[in-house]
Formats: sequence, C-alpha cells, structure tokens
Amino acid sequence: MMMDILMYLFETYIHSDAELQVEQDELEEELLRAGFQQKDIYKALVWLEELAALQQSDTSSAISACIASSSTRIYTAKEMQRLDLECRGFLLFLEQINVLT
Repeated sequence: MMMDILMYLFETYIHSDAELQVEQDELEEELLRAGFQQKDIYKALVWLEELAALQQSDTSSAISACIASSSTRIYTAKEMQRLDLECRGFLLFLEQINVLT
C-alpha cells in the first residue's frame, strides 16, 4: 500500500501542476479521504522524509557508485510511453542513492 500512496502523490503533485508545498496534516487528511490507511500513510511520509534527507546530504558517493556500476536500465517502448522523462530521471536518482536496485 505504501507504493500506492507514493504513486498517488507522484500523480497528484509531481506529475501535475498542483502546489508542491502542502502541510503534512493537510496531506494526511487528503490521503485518508482518498481511502488510504493511517499506518501506510505514516510509512510513506517517513520514507519521503528520509528520501529528502538523502537528497540534501552529500550524494557524491552515490553518484560515483552509479558511474562505477556495470549496468544501465533500458526501458521498453511501452514503459517509455507510460514513464515520461521526469519520471525516468526520478527512477534513476532512486537507483543512484540505492533506494532501488
């Protein structure tokens, strides 16, 4: 369910032109109204806070680890249709900081 919440947030805030500065209490209420469970909302928000902390920290080691990596993700035509450039860039970032492998 946490991934469903993250996808909902991505589609609602990142992928659209919606306001990105939302109070956490407001966001929790919106997610509850959308039908998500409180414990899953908490997990997703904690994960996002940790991700934000990683983005603000020194990521040079994560980037150099990515450069040293011997593989590159190649997207299929169908994936390219569904995942725009910004989304693929975000996925690459998550791979670079070892959130995704």
